[in-house]
Amino acid sequence: MKKIKPESSLKKSGGAAGKPGRQKPGNAEKRGRAPSRVEIRHIAERRRAEEHFRSVVETACDGIITVDSAGKIIFWNKAAEILFGYPASEVTGKPLAAILPERYRKAHEQGMRRALSIGESNINGGAVKLEGLRKDGTEFPLELSLATWRVADDVFFTGIVRDITERRQAEEELQKHRDRLEELVDERAAELKAVNAALEREIAERTETERRIRTTNSLLKLDTQKVSLREYRDAAAELIVAWSGCRHVDIRVIEDREHIPFASCAGCGPEFMKSESRPSPGTDRCACIRMISGEEDPPDSSVMTPDGSFYSNNVKQYVEGLTGARQARFRGVCTQCGFTSVAVVPLRYREKVLGAVHLADEREGMAPLESVQFIERLAFIIGEAVYRFGIEGERSRLVSAVGSTSDAVVVTDSRGIIQYVNPAFEKITGYTKDEAVGRDMHFLDSGRHGKTFYRELLETLARDGVWSGRLINKKKDGALYYEDCTMSPIKDPEGKNINYVSVRRDVTEKLRLESIAESVNTMENIGYVFSGVRHEIGNPINSINMILGILKSKLDVLPAESMRHYLDRMTEQISRVEYILRSLKSFNLYETQELQDVPLGPFLKNFLPLVREDLEKKGISIETSVDPGAAWAFADPRALQQALLNILTNASDAVEGRDHPTVSMTVCRSGGMVRFRVRDNGCGIPEEKLRDIFKPFYTTKEHGTGLGLVIVKKMLARMNGTVEIESRKDEGTVVDIAVPEGNPDKVGPNH
Repeated sequence: MKKIKPESSLKKSGGAAGKPGRQKPGNAEKRGRAPSRVEIRHIAERRRAEEHFRSVVETACDGIITVDSAGKIIFWNKAAEILFGYPASEVTGKPLAAILPERYRKAHEQGMRRALSIGESNINGGAVKLEGLRKDGTEFPLELSLATWRVADDVFFTGIVRDITERRQAEEELQKHRDRLEELVDERAAELKAVNAALEREIAERTETERRIRTTNSLLKLDTQKVSLREYRDAAAELIVAWSGCRHVDIRVIEDREHIPFASCAGCGPEFMKSESRPSPGTDRCACIRMISGEEDPPDSSVMTPDGSFYSNNVKQYVEGLTGARQARFRGVCTQCGFTSVAVVPLRYREKVLGAVHLADEREGMAPLESVQFIERLAFIIGEAVYRFGIEGERSRLVSAVGSTSDAVVVTDSRGIIQYVNPAFEKITGYTKDEAVGRDMHFLDSGRHGKTFYRELLETLARDGVWSGRLINKKKDGALYYEDCTMSPIKDPEGKNINYVSVRRDVTEKLRLESIAESVNTMENIGYVFSGVRHEIGNPINSINMILGILKSKLDVLPAESMRHYLDRMTEQISRVEYILRSLKSFNLYETQELQDVPLGPFLKNFLPLVREDLEKKGISIETSVDPGAAWAFADPRALQQALLNILTNASDAVEGRDHPTVSMTVCRSGGMVRFRVRDNGCGIPEEKLRDIFKPFYTTKEHGTGLGLVIVKKMLARMNGTVEIESRKDEGTVVDIAVPEGNPDKVGPNH
């Protein structure tokens, strides 16, 4: 590197930087001669070079400072003046420490060479960064590039000073951006890591979901295949083994005898099968039994799912943690067989428990909660299938029973079109199943029932949900037959009628036999009636004949008072005969009735006060209760009143002489009938006499005729009603009268 003389040397030599002075003599002068042209030219060129160099230094953008070996400033260009704020005249000859902050001055005092050679291994061409001190006392960052040069034995330092405030700001800003970028990179890396982890979880969840979907679809597919219940259960157990990874899966189903045997097994050993084949809720206790029987055990909540399944991934440890009393609830078969993970999931159809799915494995952790909860969903599918198989079995048994019954069974749609008939129908009617199915039920009509009959049948069916009655129909060969029929609707889950089923029994032969029996009974009753008439009328006539004989033989000698006595006795006997004749007339009084819809409110309002007044005169308490729903009756109002009056009269006679005599009457509606119940606390009727109570002239009263209840039964029969009597000696009697319920919609405005 070419060495350049410092400014001080230039000044001493009278250079451009210093004041004009005497110049050093050239070589020629030293030799005492004038310089040659060549020397003059060299001198001129050197001076031009020096002037050019000085011009470059003065106009440089960076500050240029030269110091001597003592550390004093000997040169200071314009850029340095601008940079530090000092003109050259103020700093020339001063130590370099004057333009450095305090922290650098101490280093300068220890040795200027050491202070200016920070990073001295690269002193030439190297650059150091430090702080500069301006004249106004402010500090600023600068970059100092140092170079050394020598003149003889003197060492000089020239430094190029550059203000790096903007660069430092840019670097700081760049560092901020770099730091922020690193933060963003870290954040992004964390996000990518989280996304990757989430993606891995999603892939795992999706894979698991797909496995679950495939398992569920395979289970549902079994429903579409024509398999038996056993085959279905076996396949379901194998599917759960394949999905769960458990080595042992069995399905238990409750039997009718309440045992819970294995219905299907996959992977269970013979010892376990033998010990667990016949557990019973009545005698055994374990997790399986409690799950199936629904027995609550709150301390088990730690091993129970929200839907009521038992699971443990270390059942031995769980059982050891129980108290002695609760340990007895575990038979320990699973642990004895070496199982560690155990789960018991109930098989349900809706709210009904049908059995359980039992999982077991020797390994720990094979029954996690999420797996058990998925098996709970499979258990609902299996439970529904098990229930359906059971229903299908019941349906098969029902079809077999319907097919073998002697009563005809007919199923129609909601329009009355036949959809099914059993073999008994074919036998009774003569029509085959193919001939009947698809036809309207009316193809059996005999013409004996009019439109009104069928309209009322449908009204009763709609109102009560069932119709029972007797039909006269026609067979295929034209013969008429009687059948007792019960018809009811079949409803869908929304309550809409979708079918009607009727059970029909041919009673033609029964009616013929009953007719024969009735004829025999009628003849017996006629004989009984004639015997009663002879007895009831014969006795008074015999008494009259005896009195007339006495009067005839003693007519001339009898006093008037005795004559009057005999005549009174004759009149009394004649009155009894008249009473009997009137009773016989009443027997046929209501032979022809006018049936109509009777409003019970007005009817009872007129009837009860008359009865109450008569009973209260006898000291009898009467209680009445009328159901508001019992509003109408279909009857003859005169006959109904006569029947009720007869029953209440019998009740008043029965309580005569009893303590606190009481008669009660309740009116209610039941099964399409209006029922009048009359109860008394009277003397009652012995059981041996109760069976003859409806025979003509049979009476338990001292002065009764035995025709009252016979007349009541006959009148009620004419109204399609009934009368029933229950009685216990010394406890009282209950009489139930029932007549058909009325239909107010058929009552005219002037009713």
